Amino acid sequence: MSVVAVVFDRCLSTTVLNVFGAGAVEELQLNPNLKSANLRATISASGSASNPVEVTVDLVWDGAGRKDRTSEQVRTRLGVYTYISNATGTIRDAAAAGSVVVGGLDVTPLPSSQGFIEKDSTRSLTIYR
Repeated sequence: MSVVAVVFDRCLSTTVLNVFGAGAVEELQLNPNLKSANLRATISASGSASNPVEVTVDLVWDGAGRKDRTSEQVRTRLGVYTYISNATGTIRDAAAAGSVVVGGLDVTPLPSSQGFIEKDSTRSLTIYR
């Protein structure tokens, strides 16, 4: 899991918080029909001052609307290598609610205004000649 949290104060026209980090997921559940999902994790992140800060994520997504299928195929030739990948997936609009707590500060006071639940599969092949 990766996290980027940016809090901007519009009154002061300045960034109050800017942290980023990555770590392991403690719990991730995904409904097979993409009707819901939930995620829990606690990771150590860094800010612009490079001070480590703990980020705790506890979110639930509720799917809305219809599911859409996605598909992408890429073929790249790099000298003696040919790289081929095929990605397929399903995506559904969703709203997230819960909390993202950065160093003791809850930076998620309201549910999300936009989001999605997505399940993807990627296959790749590298050919050397």
